[in-house]
Amino acid sequence: MKKKGVAVAVFFAVILLASTATFAFNSNPKKTDDVSITGTPMDNFPDEQREKFCETGDAKSSAYVTEFKIPTKCTQPLAITTDDNGMVWFGQTNTGKMARFDPQSKQFAEFDNPGWPKQGRSMFWGIAYFDGDIWYTDDAYNSIWQFSTSEKTYQRTNYPTVEDSLPHHLKIQNNKLIVNDFYESKISVLDIVETGQNGTYVNIPSPIPGSFTSSFDTDSQGNIWYTNWILKQGGALVKFDYNEFLEFIASPQMTNSTAAQFSDVFDLPPTLGTPIGLSVDGSDNIWMADTSSSSFFKFDSQSETFTRYVTSDPNPSVYGNATGLIRSPTSGPYWTQIDNGKLIFNERACKRNRCL
Repeated sequence: MKKKGVAVAVFFAVILLASTATFAFNSNPKKTDDVSITGTPMDNFPDEQREKFCETGDAKSSAYVTEFKIPTKCTQPLAITTDDNGMVWFGQTNTGKMARFDPQSKQFAEFDNPGWPKQGRSMFWGIAYFDGDIWYTDDAYNSIWQFSTSEKTYQRTNYPTVEDSLPHHLKIQNNKLIVNDFYESKISVLDIVETGQNGTYVNIPSPIPGSFTSSFDTDSQGNIWYTNWILKQGGALVKFDYNEFLEFIASPQMTNSTAAQFSDVFDLPPTLGTPIGLSVDGSDNIWMADTSSSSFFKFDSQSETFTRYVTSDPNPSVYGNATGLIRSPTSGPYWTQIDNGKLIFNERACKRNRCL
């Protein structure tokens, strides 16, 4: 059901933040005394945990997939993207480094980040390449990083947070960097044309206070589509008219306003419990993956209707069912992407109610 002009008690925030050379870091988990110093990223874990967190075995390939072994152990790569030359770039969450893989030479290169703390660890979920730079999110230290692929230098900008943020997914469109804050229920927009040590953010609050804000995408008109949801309590699909909002803040008669003025809100179907991935196709249909089920959904932005699709059943060899006790495993579709008219998503092969 569509709700136009839903009341929101939070005003827009336009925040100017200074990026500095030093900043406060969260402490790392306590370690046992049984730590063998190797001078490698493995030193972030006690000896008894290294096999679990640092070992993946030899690279394994098939007729369809080719694996390449990262030379440095325990880098824990996460976010990945490619540049205009076909180079593959990925963030190392256990080292703070950006790394490059050349598909032609099959060679890896890792680039030290002088601003990264010793034994620092974080999760780099979102990443994007734009005009020679890699942009990526950093949840442990509430940061957005910019890495120059030509100069091999890093620049950090503070991410606006009140209490416990999680800068998650990241996209770049029309010189705007868009980030969802998973924990603090907001979308943030940063103008990447700005240079120097400052970053100006526009925060778009959620229509559902206390909800999660998952992935997002933009349609052909520049609207930002995203979801807000509370685990097992439902949620909403939100269409935010960003162009109308820009006209509003540029107006000399600008007054206080809420997100409701620029948003259309649609109740999610009851069967869509955990919408993580979201992508917009060429016809402005919105595709959402439900990681707590075996389903993904299409929202037709013209008819304003939802259609549910079901994946194939997960294979027991994937999710593990040696006891035979798991009666209803789920495939857990997670991230989504539209490519040449095709919806691409990964499956987490979760057990029932155990996808988060």
